[in-house]
Amino acid sequence: MINPMEFQNETEAALAEEWCGVGWSAASGSHSVPVRVQLHRYKGWKMPDNTVKVDRSTRWGNPFKVGKIAVSSRLGYRTPACLLNVLVQDDAHAVRLFEQWLYSESDHALSWRISANVIRGKNLACWCPIWRCGNGHKFGNEIKPSRVQKYCLDCGRLLVRAACHADTLLQLANK
Repeated sequence: MINPMEFQNETEAALAEEWCGVGWSAASGSHSVPVRVQLHRYKGWKMPDNTVKVDRSTRWGNPFKVGKIAVSSRLGYRTPACLLNVLVQDDAHAVRLFEQWLYSESDHALSWRISANVIRGKNLACWCPIWRCGNGHKFGNEIKPSRVQKYCLDCGRLLVRAACHADTLLQLANK
């Protein structure tokens, strides 16, 4: 099996960039930009160097929770009305609401944008799965789509990036 972290040529590096949505250094085989990492509770697993945890136990956690109604006490003053009292349907909906909120006039969101330099250049770690398929099967860092493996091992459907607020934070911090 080909290790997708070790590329034989520029074509394989381009494939990895297409699938993973990140830049790669063909010479070193390493990320040239920060990426999202999935947290694990496996025995012996350690968060990679240069990585910041952004789950709900930290100030960077997504305030929109699936199955919950978004309330102003968590979102701050001047949060647009369209984001308040909304029932969060699923992960993708939570991420869309988070992105709208992050770039809104909310005082909480403004403080996040101002302090984004804290996470600039860092990998961001969250519990969200990295990959999913259309049937809802979810996978983490153990699945790295490549020429060899780009389909779900359970059902054979194409793997796509799973929604996570950490992707939005990566864009904000590194633009």
